[in-house]
Amino acid sequence: MARQSANVHCLPADSTVRSALLDLQMNAFVELKGFLVEVQKTGAPQAWRSSLVRDDQGAGACEILWVTDVRELTP
Repeated sequence: MARQSANVHCLPADSTVRSALLDLQMNAFVELKGFLVEVQKTGAPQAWRSSLVRDDQGAGACEILWVTDVRELTP
């Protein structure tokens, strides 16, 4: 199950992508394009790092995706 699912935190690249993400309906099939990133905040104790493998689980296993394109798919 862990290899077939993902907890993806989406960071929109711009306001158009943000609007597209917010317009998605629950349970929609989507294609997201972008880049896995590391996020650093001034004053934060450590960076948020994206997982780079598909078989990890638990804390630190999520992906942080800088989303550059969103497309809703027809099932």
